[in-house]
Amino acid sequence: MLTKPRGLDDRLRSSRPRKARRIRRPFIVMLSSAGLLAALFVASPKQFVHQIEISVIRQPTPYTQLFFKDPTAIPSRLRLDRPNRFTFTIVNDEGQSSFYHFTVTMNTARLPTTVVANGSLRLDDGGIGTRTVAFMPKNRRHRYLITVVLGGSGLSIHFYGETP
Repeated sequence: MLTKPRGLDDRLRSSRPRKARRIRRPFIVMLSSAGLLAALFVASPKQFVHQIEISVIRQPTPYTQLFFKDPTAIPSRLRLDRPNRFTFTIVNDEGQSSFYHFTVTMNTARLPTTVVANGSLRLDDGGIGTRTVAFMPKNRRHRYLITVVLGGSGLSIHFYGETP
C-alpha cells in the first residue's frame, strides 16, 4: 500500500494558517449583515426605522379593565321589596376608542337566567365608564348569582346575594 509522506501532506494544505481563516469568516458574516441592513434602510427608511422601534422599544399591551367600583357596597343580602343596586366600572386602555356592550344577568340553581340590564357605552383611550344597575329578585330563600359580562371581550365579574 502506498502512502504519501507526511511533509507533502502539510504542503498540500492551504497556505494560510488556520487561525487566520477562523478570524476571517466571522468578519465576512459581520460585513455581509451590515451591508444587508444598509440596503434595507436605503430601500425603505421609514419602515426600517419603524421595525427597529417596535423591536427595541417595549410596546404597551392593550387591555380593558372591568371591576366593581366599591366592592364593599355590593349587596350580599338581597331585598325583595325594593331595588338592589351595585356599580361597576369599565376602563379602556386599548390604545384607541372602543365601544363596549354589557349584559347583567341574575341566576339561581333552580330558576332560569334572567337578564337584568344591558347597554353599551363608547370610551376614548384612557376613558372610564361607570354604570349603576338596579335589580329586584322575585323569590324568597334563594341564592342568586349576579354576573356582568362585556360582550366580545371575554371579561366578566360576579357576586352572590341571598334573599331572606
